[in-house]
Amino acid sequence: MGLSPTKRTNFQLTEGGIIVLDAATIASVDIPGMTVEMAEHVENNFIVETPTLLRAKNFDIQLFEDRAVRNNFVLDKLPYDQDTGAFLDPADYEFDIIIEQLLADGITPVREWTITQCKYKDSSYEKAERTSSDNQIRTATFSCKKIIERSVA
Repeated sequence: MGLSPTKRTNFQLTEGGIIVLDAATIASVDIPGMTVEMAEHVENNFIVETPTLLRAKNFDIQLFEDRAVRNNFVLDKLPYDQDTGAFLDPADYEFDIIIEQLLADGITPVREWTITQCKYKDSSYEKAERTSSDNQIRTATFSCKKIIERSVA
């Protein structure tokens, strides 16, 4: 039997069991990986590397902007009160999210990544152009603490 690769087209993001971004809203998701920082020391004239810190990389999501429906997912994750400008307590803006990769039916999850202690880091829009017919996309970057990947199917 030949290889049957999983397509990488359908994703949704859930938070607390609720779908916060569906496959129609997400242009793309850069699923974060983990990196290990190493410290070097010398032992018997050899350089030895010792793992010292496990760090999750940032993750980016690119969202389609809809003229009819305002998606406040990114704005809701800002670490400060937009009305007063005061920074919030981390408990008010840290969140855990699950990225679910879906089968072609758009419903059945195949794999999921649980990403914990996410924090808003950056967001931007693509350049606006009068001569372009491309979709308007907003990119948001979040830092996170831990990533757990598991197969669902």
